[in-house]
Amino acid sequence: MILVTGATGNLGSATLEFLLQKLPASQVAGLARSAEKAAPLRAKGIDIRLGDYTDHDSLVAAFTGVDKLFLVASNNQQGQIGAQHVNVIAAAKAAGVRHIAYTNGDIKDPDNTALAWRENGHRMTREALMNSGIPYTLFQNTLYAEVLPYYLDANVLDAGISYPAGNGRVPFATRRDMAEASATLLARQEPLQDRYILASETAYSFADLAQILSELAGKPVVYHNLDAAAYKAKKLAAGVPEHMLGHLMSFGQAIAAGDLDTGHTDLPAILGRQPTPLREYLKSVYFPQN
Repeated sequence: MILVTGATGNLGSATLEFLLQKLPASQVAGLARSAEKAAPLRAKGIDIRLGDYTDHDSLVAAFTGVDKLFLVASNNQQGQIGAQHVNVIAAAKAAGVRHIAYTNGDIKDPDNTALAWRENGHRMTREALMNSGIPYTLFQNTLYAEVLPYYLDANVLDAGISYPAGNGRVPFATRRDMAEASATLLARQEPLQDRYILASETAYSFADLAQILSELAGKPVVYHNLDAAAYKAKKLAAGVPEHMLGHLMSFGQAIAAGDLDTGHTDLPAILGRQPTPLREYLKSVYFPQN
């Protein structure tokens, strides 16, 4: 039995969708906090089990009979990621789970990055995995292409891109490609490697994004490499909340420093094809009728 946590979330639900293409529904389970939200998954034959990352007993019950656990990282923004994951791992051990696959970021130096607020939780999780005695595999994910609309203004085709990312590059990949790769790995009968890097072979700067959008729009889309102060002022004036602004700025700083451009990927080999080109994704978002 393979259980996917965060079953009703974007990555979890997509991974379950691909697992159903590879395995009978009787071998697939999902963890959800809401039975109502998970009803469409249950209708497909998936064994939905209710539990919460903060509720140890609910997790032990949910993980009973599970051989392989896919731990999708929590999206908690209050610094509780590590503690929640430690709780999940302890419950998995108590329930007799035989293998854990865990999603975390692909960062050059997790100990030296502007994304410390996120990486500290991942580090705590990795330490808990090492100490658990349960065999585990790290799925090191690059940034989803789907985050780009959050970084680009709604009127990007007219106003251009304003973001403090310097000339840094990111090997953006789509969430669906990562979900398909995750499902492919989880469904394998042979032992998994210690880690897999899920990223595109090509890394893109925000100037590259502007060039792609320019070609698609048939007009110039300019990249404005704002400094941190100018970016902060612009976003505050637009009404962006302080906590979200800090999130956006930390990613910009990490990208500018080259933290996310590791130069390695296993994604094409896992998929057996090239990942979805970033141009294709951007076209689907900004030019869906073309």
